[in-house]
Amino acid sequence: MGHYSKQIEEHYATEEETFGKPHTVGAPSGYVQEQLHLYRPLKESDGKAEDARYCFLADIADVVNPQYSGLGDSLSILVRAVEHNDKSEALKYTSDVIRELRSDTLMNDLIGVRAQALNSGKYTFESYREPIDVNLLLDAAARHFLKILFVGDLDEESGFPHTAHIAANIIMIHTQLNK
Repeated sequence: MGHYSKQIEEHYATEEETFGKPHTVGAPSGYVQEQLHLYRPLKESDGKAEDARYCFLADIADVVNPQYSGLGDSLSILVRAVEHNDKSEALKYTSDVIRELRSDTLMNDLIGVRAQALNSGKYTFESYREPIDVNLLLDAAARHFLKILFVGDLDEESGFPHTAHIAANIIMIHTQLNK
């Protein structure tokens, strides 16, 4: 079982211990277990969930933390648009994702994420413009989204909010789609 599958399973076990039943947020009986089953296929490679973009992000957000349902919806629709090579729809949903992420601190957090990426030596000032598979960026955004739901708001490596990392991924996706 991969890290994410374990996190999801632990989340539901904790909910069951605390409340005597899995947290359902008004979902029909058995829905939580059904959703948990959908996430078990996540494979991990180098500690990263492969194909995370194919998770039913909105559904799991509805169950775990409805505050993020809109973001999950927008990410899921963006994934489908990219998958169907619908560039205009994909570009529209990059804007919708950013709209869902808006906060008072997002710009400062984005600047921090960018500065850290540049300081790491792994990236150059123009790296975001270099060709990169949009699906890799979608997977990264989905992983950060899942971490918000199951781990916490801050990225353990950078110390910046996962929302800033999602926004950075979406900006890079937008750049790639505009080429």
